[in-house]
Amino acid sequence: VSDMPLDQEQTTIGSHAILITPDHQLILQRRNPDPSFPNAGKISLFGGSILLSEDPLMGLHRELLEELELDTNQFLLQNLGTYYKTQALDGIEFTVHVFLIRDIDFSRLVLHEGAGFVIETLETLLQDPSLTRITRLALEDLKKLDVTSTM
Repeated sequence: VSDMPLDQEQTTIGSHAILITPDHQLILQRRNPDPSFPNAGKISLFGGSILLSEDPLMGLHRELLEELELDTNQFLLQNLGTYYKTQALDGIEFTVHVFLIRDIDFSRLVLHEGAGFVIETLETLLQDPSLTRITRLALEDLKKLDVTSTM
C-alpha cells in the first residue's frame, strides 16, 4: 500500500465498464447534474482513474466496488477497447480502457456515485444525445460486435 497522497497517485488513465444484464440491457451512469462535476448530467460509464500502483483491471475492480459494491472477481471481463480524450475535444488528455461485464443482476448494485442508473437497450442508448463522447464511441464499437445483434 502506498503512503503517497491519493491525488499524487492518480493517473491520466481510466478503467471503465459497460454493464450488461442477462436480458441484454446496458447499465450506465447518469452523472451528477452539478455543473462543477465533469460531464454534468450526461450518461457515462462506471469506473474512474486508476492509481500508479494499479493496472487497468485492478483499477476497475476498485472503482466498481466503490461506486456500485460490485465485485468484478465474480465475472469474466472482456476488453472492448481503448479510447482517448484529447485537450481539443474533451479539455483533458486521458486514456480510457473500456471493459464489458455480462450477466449483471441490477438489483444487487448499490449506487454510491452519480445521479442514477440508466438501463436501456444498446439501440435506445445510441439515440440519446446526452451520452458522453467516449461512452458513444464505446457503444458504437459494442454494436459492431456479433454478440450484440440481440441487444
